[in-house]
Amino acid sequence: MYTTKYIATTTSTDSISETVNGNKLEKDIQAQLEKFENKGITLMSITPIISGTYELETDNLSGGGAGYGFGFTSGVIIVGKK
Repeated sequence: MYTTKYIATTTSTDSISETVNGNKLEKDIQAQLEKFENKGITLMSITPIISGTYELETDNLSGGGAGYGFGFTSGVIIVGKK
């Protein structure tokens, strides 16, 4: 029997960027692995879920524009087997 668990990341936003709270993600993963161990579930994999965002500004008069985009880890899926 396989068991899966999704753990979402939390982010902090400042005026320049959005960053994943790696310390909290680490603790959340550790807590889930301990739950798996207590139930006799063996870890099979941890897969990151990657999301992205972008910002684009265009100039209607010249037809030009500028923009940026980036990806970030929005969560992980943990798979275990009993």
